[in-house]
Amino acid sequence: RQAIEEVGLLGGRDRARIVVGSLPLARSEILPTVINEMTIIRPDLHIVVRDGAYGDLLRALRYGEIDLLIGALRSPDPADDVQQEALFVDKLAIIARAGHPLAGQRMVEARLLIDYPWVTPSPNIPTREQFDALFRASGTGTPSRIVETSSLVLIRGLLSASDKLTIISRHQVARELDAGLLTALDFPLPGSDREIGITTRLNWSPTATQVLFVEKLRACCAAVGDKLSGN
Repeated sequence: RQAIEEVGLLGGRDRARIVVGSLPLARSEILPTVINEMTIIRPDLHIVVRDGAYGDLLRALRYGEIDLLIGALRSPDPADDVQQEALFVDKLAIIARAGHPLAGQRMVEARLLIDYPWVTPSPNIPTREQFDALFRASGTGTPSRIVETSSLVLIRGLLSASDKLTIISRHQVARELDAGLLTALDFPLPGSDREIGITTRLNWSPTATQVLFVEKLRACCAAVGDKLSGN
């Protein structure tokens, strides 16, 4: 498909189609913002958003089934035929419902966290690795009551109606934090910052529309990064 579009571009025809692979973080605000801006500029633009596990999306990217992948970057580079571009640094936090017994406490102790049920992604996902590292370092053992999911809709529902906790990007729940529905516990997560950006094929020759889409992504992510850093 990409080869056909590149031939069309050489012939002066910009096929207005973009296929984006998206990891969870980009779906709540970044992609909606960019897609809405793009469809105002190019009303006939055909955008396909594919979600899924990182490995599946990376494979689709390498085989030319998607144009770019947006989400948490990997270190080292995941393959020698792709390139990564960092767009902002994301910050993780322990999130709970407003009114949670630990909400508002100064300097929450690790020993208190194990007493509550948790919502986490499946193993081998960066946020789950942060969860596992937290309890390894605390020496308290791992919580026995765990719900595994990467669905943001489900995570929000579980947190808002229970005393469950989760480790998640502040950006992913920014609206709930701003509205006072959820809160970040006063518990530091050193070393949890992670780069968010785009991954593309080394030999990718984007069309004019795809170039504009990436420019919009960069601008949106810069604004997100400024907000997270307090600028």
